[in-house]
Amino acid sequence: MNESKEKYKILAMAILLGFCCFLTWYFHSIAKLGTVFTHFFYIPIILAALWWRRKGWVVAIVLAALLIYSHHTFPRDYVYPYNDYFRAIMFIGVFFVVAALSERIAKAQEKVIHLNAVLRAIRNVNQLIAKENDRDRLIQRACDNLVETRGYHSAWIALVDENSEFLTAADAGLNENFSTAVEMMKRGEFTRCGQNALKESGVKVFEDIATACADCPLMSSDSGRTSMVVRMEYDTRVCGILCVSIPTEMAADAVEQSLFYELAGDIAFGLHRIDLEKAREKAEEALRKLNEELESKVEERTKELVKERDYTRHLIESSPDFQMTLDKNGEIMDVNKAFEKIFNKNRNELIGTSIFEYLPQEATEKAIAQIFDKKKVRNIELTADRPGEGALICNLSGTVYTTPEGESGIYLTGRDITELKQVEEKLHSSERLVTIGKLSGSVAHELRQPLGVISNAIYYLKMTLTEADETTKEYLNIINDETRNAESIISGLLDIARTRPPDRQGVNIATLIEKALEKFDIPANIMLKKDVPDDVPEIFVDPVQIERVFYNLINNAIQAMSESEGESKGGELAIIVKSRDKEAKAGVEVSFVDTGVGIPEENMKKLFEPLFTTKARGIGLGLLICKNLVEANDGEIKVQSEVGKGTTVSVVLSGV
Repeated sequence: MNESKEKYKILAMAILLGFCCFLTWYFHSIAKLGTVFTHFFYIPIILAALWWRRKGWVVAIVLAALLIYSHHTFPRDYVYPYNDYFRAIMFIGVFFVVAALSERIAKAQEKVIHLNAVLRAIRNVNQLIAKENDRDRLIQRACDNLVETRGYHSAWIALVDENSEFLTAADAGLNENFSTAVEMMKRGEFTRCGQNALKESGVKVFEDIATACADCPLMSSDSGRTSMVVRMEYDTRVCGILCVSIPTEMAADAVEQSLFYELAGDIAFGLHRIDLEKAREKAEEALRKLNEELESKVEERTKELVKERDYTRHLIESSPDFQMTLDKNGEIMDVNKAFEKIFNKNRNELIGTSIFEYLPQEATEKAIAQIFDKKKVRNIELTADRPGEGALICNLSGTVYTTPEGESGIYLTGRDITELKQVEEKLHSSERLVTIGKLSGSVAHELRQPLGVISNAIYYLKMTLTEADETTKEYLNIINDETRNAESIISGLLDIARTRPPDRQGVNIATLIEKALEKFDIPANIMLKKDVPDDVPEIFVDPVQIERVFYNLINNAIQAMSESEGESKGGELAIIVKSRDKEAKAGVEVSFVDTGVGIPEENMKKLFEPLFTTKARGIGLGLLICKNLVEANDGEIKVQSEVGKGTTVSVVLSGV
């Protein structure tokens, strides 16, 4: 197909060149003119530049030579020689300009096509990470996905343990030489690129593979290309190496390297998730076996253990789980030390009291009724409030027993699963953020182009409708403002989709606060107070990211004080900076204190959840972005609020 197109191009160019020769003869010999016809020469010159780029220079040279030749063959007194020479030079100049522009456009298109292929590969890998639970299948299918979209020519992954010892590997797009490389890594002889990646974080680029990796068994597979390699790590745990080969001109691109770095982090997270899942399954299996064994022993030995009080007490007191016996009314008859420790009371204080003082009454009554009905029930989950110590999530199992007096009671054993639930919640939250990040990146990508078209259209209308009436101008301004608001929302979505690693450096916190305040026109009814000591130490953060955090927090405080049920309220915004040199975590604490409407208690736990907002406008990403950026800079963010009195948001950052 391409050969056929090329033949048609050559035929068309030959016809055009023949027509140029005809024009030269006609205008000189018949029409006796020589100053107009050469404008047609630019058509084959531009077509040659577009079709063959610099390889088509022969067309420009031929036409330039034809022009000069015609000048000497058909001399004209009214045409000066330098005119034709100048036009001949213009032919060549126009050709090379068009050819250069065509090459740049072609390279840009190739880059866009390549980045789209890489993004498709990353999307496929992220989808794989969310559902694949086998380590070996994950890395093999990840390599396949990276090559299938043609984002990369070849890809290979090698996993290592905590001591950087080789575990396993997978590849795609390589020849049989990869098995030789695997045998080398099993002996502890990693490739040069792998050694560099394991030593330090960041993307490593090897442009001249033939020179830099002459002894590498993979050199023949990636000859003529550039190799990119990065270590895969999650939460300081290095789990392996990711290496791909791409064209040299693509490897130097910062976006390319950033996407590759994020891809390695995503795969590392997927491997970490698989490890957590296996650990959770083992823990659940062990817990299940332990509960079954314990319940079996309790059921078999209940009557005997009632007579053997001392032995019973020994078993109960030595158990890591909290245990108790209750009468049919829920009154505590006995407890073990684990129960005493959890509720911070001794045994004598607990015996004779109601279990409903420590566990939620409605749920506990339902559980007791279920145990009496089924005689044995396990895995009852309850949440109890412990004053001053937070909530306790426990997993209860219970059986019915009969006292020597013939009265029925309940034996309960429970385990504190609060920490396990928190880990599960964090895992679910991470999965939600991954889903939201992928959706946010897709939506932002699709919306930015039409918003750009709208902005350009408004700019053009403002330039052309200079004499429009005030109503038209007002509506154009409204559209322009709303377009900017939409662009701001898209930027927030992109911040969720991809948070870049911070570029940390020593920064004066007062400077960051002033830069954030410069972006605001603070209303007259809001009083601004700043308490920034001169001797406050520098902080070690990414200045762009932390300035963004300060901007968002100041904006939230102003909005909280600007309106109250549709009416202007006003108030006071205080920015207070304190050194934490004597605290457990040295650095600086900056607090943003407003006298706004405050935050209800039921909303406090939802503040940093994605898409949660109480504002009439907004999508609930501001505080989540702040939290992500602060934690990325090794910091901490805290919120205190009281309805009707105001809110205090404190950001703790590390010092230099």
